[in-house]
Amino acid sequence: MGYKWEPARHDYGAKWRERRGVVQVGNILYYTSAGTNGVYAYNFVTHTDLGTVFTVPGASGLATMAYDGSHFFIGDYSGTNNVYEYSLTGTLLATIPLSKCSSYCDGLESRMEI
Repeated sequence: MGYKWEPARHDYGAKWRERRGVVQVGNILYYTSAGTNGVYAYNFVTHTDLGTVFTVPGASGLATMAYDGSHFFIGDYSGTNNVYEYSLTGTLLATIPLSKCSSYCDGLESRMEI
């Protein structure tokens, strides 16, 4: 089941316009912003902006996101080479340095083994 996203019909504010990472989990769209350390959520069913669901301490901006079916992987857009593994409830599980990233790297992907 796909969803049609129509930003012209809604005003999600500056944090939506600066979005970097986007992950859909069920009826919830999680997204990040290059200008904040927050992870935000939007409910497709109720058309409700759920606001900040958790923050990443020490980061001033977040980039890409990936989801492996149980955890988020979030790229730091503060000039580090770190990716953070978080639970859906906002618990930091791991900090993963990317040795081939020097700064401001974009693009994360998760692959589920079947």
